[in-house]
Amino acid sequence: MELNSLRLQIIPSDNALLHEETDFNRVNRLKNYLVQLEYLKNPPIVGKIKSNDGTHYVVLDGATRTTALRELKIPDILVQVVEYGEGGISVEAWNHVLPNVTNMNIIDTIGSLERISLIKLSLHEAQNAVLMREIAGYIYSSPNTVLGVKVQGDFFTQIEALTKIVKTYEQYGEIYRLAQADLEQLIAAQHEHSSVMVFPQFTPREIRDIALSSTKLPAGITRHIIPGRALNVNIPLDLLNNSQSLEEKNKWLDKWLTDKIVTRKVRYYHEPVFVFDE
Repeated sequence: MELNSLRLQIIPSDNALLHEETDFNRVNRLKNYLVQLEYLKNPPIVGKIKSNDGTHYVVLDGATRTTALRELKIPDILVQVVEYGEGGISVEAWNHVLPNVTNMNIIDTIGSLERISLIKLSLHEAQNAVLMREIAGYIYSSPNTVLGVKVQGDFFTQIEALTKIVKTYEQYGEIYRLAQADLEQLIAAQHEHSSVMVFPQFTPREIRDIALSSTKLPAGITRHIIPGRALNVNIPLDLLNNSQSLEEKNKWLDKWLTDKIVTRKVRYYHEPVFVFDE
């Protein structure tokens, strides 16, 4: 990846399509932070797509930032545009640790939801079934206690069911997410843990279809792995909020980015690094 592949653009906020819902508490915290900071530090990352209705930008990472800016009534948003489905971009799943709520059996509550039934499976059966989309996900409690989440209905009905499932436990506090590697380590430990809701990995095509529909995934279950993220951009919110045209704003942005590159104030790290804040 080279600097000439870095593409920053200012677009209307309404042109940024979400494929997932947002966490109300996280949005409010970010709104307060943005008002105090007066800058957009890290731009949301979007994939450019076309449909019969025109050109759209699917938010791959930064749904909370996008929503916070909209709620602040900021009309335009700075985004980093990437080629979705190319350049090493992949989609993984976040999995959720279910809360241990006294006098509240979360798993029974999930099993009682409309159109949803829980079926006992081996871990191997559950992993294959979620890969083949025969189930909408599964609940892992121990190597010998695995429940597949069976949903009656089509693809979008399954998405709606996942949203209902997450709503059963998100009210009990901020959700703790597990990446796939962490889940594999937990399973390899071979003893009982807090139960984990395991979600399927969606494809870029499915993410596009969801973004263009009125049905959204619950917050925090998709994880896009994106090389070459633009960080610490620090664009003033005043620029995004002023009455200039998009053309004028993007002309300013192009000059700003060119100046940064010429003065060597943009660095690309070819390898993963650990960065300690000063």
